[in-house]
Amino acid sequence: MPISNYFPYEPTTGQWMAVTMLEHFFESEHKVFVLQGYAGTGKTTLLKAVLDFLEDSDTTCQLMASTGRAARVLSLKTNRQASTIHSSIYQVDETKSVISEDTKTISFKIRQNRDPLKTVYFIDESSMIADKSEANTMLLFDNGRFLEHIFRYAGPRKIVF
Repeated sequence: MPISNYFPYEPTTGQWMAVTMLEHFFESEHKVFVLQGYAGTGKTTLLKAVLDFLEDSDTTCQLMASTGRAARVLSLKTNRQASTIHSSIYQVDETKSVISEDTKTISFKIRQNRDPLKTVYFIDESSMIADKSEANTMLLFDNGRFLEHIFRYAGPRKIVF
């Protein structure tokens, strides 16, 4: 059954195009899809239909966003659990973290990904993601290259930004 059957209404022309491209993406060897559109164009409604389709296809999906607030909004609009990207892909690196009276440095490393290889990651608000080294002395995220870390964590799995 095509994704369009999961819409609660007749999709717009733009949504039809996006759905067709997403269906091809899910069947292809490509690993990255970028869904663009202005606010209010129906991206989240489209996402809910896509998630219903993938769920019926026994595909694991994970929803992530750049901020906690964006993750909560995503959860509310899709009726599914969403988390921040940071909480999904990082864990505290106990060997490099230092918490003392003088110094407080928490170091993070990329988690080992145990998700099925067929998992699709949906990353909302992805325009906020940078790929430049960040120099924060209190919170250290490996080399600071956030986008690189997302790809490293995902490995061979698909990502929809």
